[in-house]
Amino acid sequence: SDYRESPRLQQISPPVVRIVSPSDGFLTSAESVNILAEVDSPSGAQITNVEFQINGLGAVSKALSVEALNTESTKVFQQRVQLKPGPNTITVTASTLKSESQPAVIQVVYAPAAANDSGEGRKSDVKSMLYVLAIGVSRYQHPAVRNLSYAHKDAEDFAGVWKQQQGL
Repeated sequence: SDYRESPRLQQISPPVVRIVSPSDGFLTSAESVNILAEVDSPSGAQITNVEFQINGLGAVSKALSVEALNTESTKVFQQRVQLKPGPNTITVTASTLKSESQPAVIQVVYAPAAANDSGEGRKSDVKSMLYVLAIGVSRYQHPAVRNLSYAHKDAEDFAGVWKQQQGL
């Protein structure tokens, strides 16, 4: 007999969580995002809790069940979460009275839009450092290698273009 078909085992099977939206790696310029999670209860047990966490912290409000999308064993829950700039790890778990699901995890990246998209905002006080090493070899010592006419000049011109941007 297959032990997986045991009625006792089916009664304690944990819920299964799948994050439907957004997809893993989603990039947004919005400071909050709506998470849609599908929770299946293979045992048929009632889902007693659905927890949404962002960066290891619980979400502020309770998840709402989306009644229109629910079936007998599968429920859909949604939760709006606030994001921090950069990568955000979103974890969803569900539980019944007897078991808890494995966490479903996605990452959402919040890249805030510039304060003034017209380009008229103040310049950043932080300046980048750029080092350029341009090498152009025009003459070779080995007789089998043909000399080049303008390699040194190309390297000088290339470095000069970058030098013009110094301090910008």
